[in-house]
Amino acid sequence: MATTNGRNGNGHGRNWTEEDWNDLYHTGPDTLSGKYMRLFWQPVQRSDELAPGKAKPVRIMSEDLTVYRAQDGTPHVVDFRCAGIRPERSMRGAAGRA
Repeated sequence: MATTNGRNGNGHGRNWTEEDWNDLYHTGPDTLSGKYMRLFWQPVQRSDELAPGKAKPVRIMSEDLTVYRAQDGTPHVVDFRCAGIRPERSMRGAAGRA
């Protein structure tokens, strides 16, 4: 396993492995950084750029999601394959029925 002394040669007394760096940079659902980042709200879409009744596919932290605004104006984020929204409709930009 390859080791480095950290960024810019400064490991602060620790030898960093490639595995350590992977833990820092990868944000999938089952990764250390991914689990940490999911503890916080993440901005994924500007509210004023999504009209009521419209949907938009987004990819954040290695996950495919659909952002949509209901007819009453309430914003939602759901899994891309959510049973309430058909993916082909979200790809066209129209919200499905929940």
